[in-house]
Amino acid sequence: MVSFLLNLYIHSTNTKLFKQDKDFDGAMAKKRGVIAQSLQNSIKEAGAVSVMEGAGTNFVSPYAIAMNANPFQVSLLTSLANLLPPWFQIYTNKLMKTRSRKFIIINAVLLQALLWLPLALIPFIFNSEFLRTWSVVVAFTLIAIIGGFAGPVWNSWMGDLVKEEKRGEYFSRRNKIAGSVVLISSLFAAWFLKLFNGGGKEFDGEFVLIGFSVLFLLALIFRLISMYYLQRQYEPRFKYDPESYFSIGAFVKRLKNSNLGNYVLYGSLLRFGTAIAGPFFAIYMLRELNWSYPQFISINIAGALGSILMLSVWGKISDKFGNAKLLIISGIMNSAIPLFWLVSDNWYYLLLVNVFAGAGWGGFNLSEANFIYDVVPRKKRSFAFTYNNIFSGTGVFLGATIGGLIATHIDIKLFGSVYLFLFLLSGILRFLSTFLFAFKLKEERKVEERPLWEIVGIEFPRGFIEEAFVFVDNALPRKEAIEEALKVNKMKLENGSQKLKKKILKFNRKFSNSKQKDFFTKI
Repeated sequence: MVSFLLNLYIHSTNTKLFKQDKDFDGAMAKKRGVIAQSLQNSIKEAGAVSVMEGAGTNFVSPYAIAMNANPFQVSLLTSLANLLPPWFQIYTNKLMKTRSRKFIIINAVLLQALLWLPLALIPFIFNSEFLRTWSVVVAFTLIAIIGGFAGPVWNSWMGDLVKEEKRGEYFSRRNKIAGSVVLISSLFAAWFLKLFNGGGKEFDGEFVLIGFSVLFLLALIFRLISMYYLQRQYEPRFKYDPESYFSIGAFVKRLKNSNLGNYVLYGSLLRFGTAIAGPFFAIYMLRELNWSYPQFISINIAGALGSILMLSVWGKISDKFGNAKLLIISGIMNSAIPLFWLVSDNWYYLLLVNVFAGAGWGGFNLSEANFIYDVVPRKKRSFAFTYNNIFSGTGVFLGATIGGLIATHIDIKLFGSVYLFLFLLSGILRFLSTFLFAFKLKEERKVEERPLWEIVGIEFPRGFIEEAFVFVDNALPRKEAIEEALKVNKMKLENGSQKLKKKILKFNRKFSNSKQKDFFTKI
């Protein structure tokens, strides 16, 4: 049933995204449809890994809070998970000399999946609150390190599969599906945990930890499913060129004088400002506002919903007007987010704020990867992504650590809350980074030139309205899409039937008695 629904969705949407570029590579042109099938499998892989994110990663901080972790420990879940993985990615790039990109990614994904098991077993291994909370920090940091290990390699691989002029459209669609799955899996996980909480507002007690453990085992299973779809993707030929290597020292020297350098500084400082407050929204909602867990998870779901609603619009703006302008627009949106939290703690109001936040971060995450694709040559992309991740991860680490120290040891409050003070500080730092660096970014590829105000005031609303009409038009699958999906599933059933028949005939040959032969032949 799940396979049928995925096939139905894929065939009911624009198939132009999956058409092969005949001039891209001679070997690929000979294998008609291989790239198209790989891109479809990549979308299915995104759906599987999003279950891990929605039911696993999104619940690690609440897991630690349920074990009475302090604000500094909660901040470490964010800071270490962003600081350490990029440094291991340097070794990943060197590994590409001797191993294929697919080999590196498959093995990293398998190991990451298995690491969810010790995280799930922590409540059953340790009784001490001290050992439990620090074990969560260590286990999740390892999951993040292994998960990030193959990140730049995956970016290099996907950059070869997706045509330049279709990147915004394809990745917006892929991210939209991933966001939808995160939303659904988060809803399920919140409902599931409520069964273990006895209707209480804040998750605590030993019984609810069992619920968290089950969710992390679910994350393990779906990470393995994502590995299956990665194995079914085609890897274009890639030959490591020693001349493509450039050290992090050389990268740092060019920061002030290059387009990529301006972006790296902008992204790192923006994430530094974001991480000052980022880890503490959960504590603020659960402990200071005393929200129920369904209320808390609905805020996260609102963010996912905002991202889903706007990704198609962002993708079209990215392809038509460039990623530099999209980075400016989304950066300004993201800078205003923490300041909105100072206005009111009303749940309905903050739901709308997080819809806005999801839209802003959806645009930023889409445009930053595409911007690097545009400004960096193919063979140097993995190194560029790695060094960018090092700077961004360092920014997140410093921001989360400083925020954690302020929340734990410094008695500075705004409206009676240290967390509201952190939100104010975060908003100021985000705006500073945006206005200092975002407007220096230059578009590398040829795009349509429009003033920023025209994109925001005219093209943005127009794209949103067009997307709304497209959504309504495609609300019910077309007849052709249903027929195509049924055809695919029929082929799978026929293949399964043929395999079963061969097994029965093979089994039948073992019998010497003619009556038994006749019996199994009839079957």
